[in-house]
Amino acid sequence: MDTLYGEKINIDENDKYRRGGALRVFFAFVILAIAISSVLSASYNIKKDSIHKLFTDLTFSRIIVDVRQSIQKIEDGLQNGEDMAGFTDIDSILDEIRNCSSYTLDVFITNTKSDNYLIENEGYFDLILPINDESGSGVAYLTVRIDSDLVYYTTGYITGQEFRQTLIIGLQFLGLGLIVLLLVRPRAPGILFTVIFFTLAALSIDLVMSYINLTSLTESATVQSVNRITQILQRDINIQNTINESSVVIYEQNNRIKDIVQDIPMIYTSSVNYYLRVILTASAAYISKYSTDMLRNYTSVYSIFISLSVVAIITAVAYKKHNTEKTG
Repeated sequence: MDTLYGEKINIDENDKYRRGGALRVFFAFVILAIAISSVLSASYNIKKDSIHKLFTDLTFSRIIVDVRQSIQKIEDGLQNGEDMAGFTDIDSILDEIRNCSSYTLDVFITNTKSDNYLIENEGYFDLILPINDESGSGVAYLTVRIDSDLVYYTTGYITGQEFRQTLIIGLQFLGLGLIVLLLVRPRAPGILFTVIFFTLAALSIDLVMSYINLTSLTESATVQSVNRITQILQRDINIQNTINESSVVIYEQNNRIKDIVQDIPMIYTSSVNYYLRVILTASAAYISKYSTDMLRNYTSVYSIFISLSVVAIITAVAYKKHNTEKTG
């Protein structure tokens, strides 16, 4: 009877241990899922923001080049004695600007100066560029209204790819973590270290792949944009100068090109050679800028997660020590 009773007690204890182990695995899996989804959500938002900033900047840079070419026509007219109130071809120039990009909603000229050249509003951006007189003072300000939905739409496919990459990495490490939890069935300290390890591993893999993707994307998109700007400027030079290749014309065109591409960060150097060929080079610093900024933002995610992990470890150690002293 005692033997049977003792066996019954052992069976109950084993069953209780198995249920307790299964419960620990379940809660550990939930904690792991929350941790991985939290850091990878932050990771995806960082990538999405970097891609949006990159393509927004490239888009506006191309539009600025087109608009500045048209503004130079107005400025040439002002230098030849015309005034803004009765400018001869102002309507055709504004139509030319409207047609330079499919993103353009409207174009208009005001006398209101703005401290910001780019203002974001609900559903659109206002790109504001000065029209200068001979002294270089702004006599009017040309505003190009740009559809923000179209600007962001161009990044949708790329951010979708990044989302799928992040999701796949998260599911893979969540699955690996579950396998480890089922095989080892760790107690509280082991669960904590398992969660920290797999979460950091998922974040690190996503970071490495995102850095490689963004660096490659920035380089190719920047080079394409610089080539596109070169074509725009070359087309305008070809219209203005069909056979004249004198040194005076080359000097004038060099100055004109420099004025147009000034403050365009993706362009490192600009020149017009003897054959009136526009030569632009992409900035290496610009190409590396977005990847560097992304790494800086990832550092904050690492710092927050590691800080929380350290607090959790200290709390777990203190709690275990308190229980040991209490039972002792």
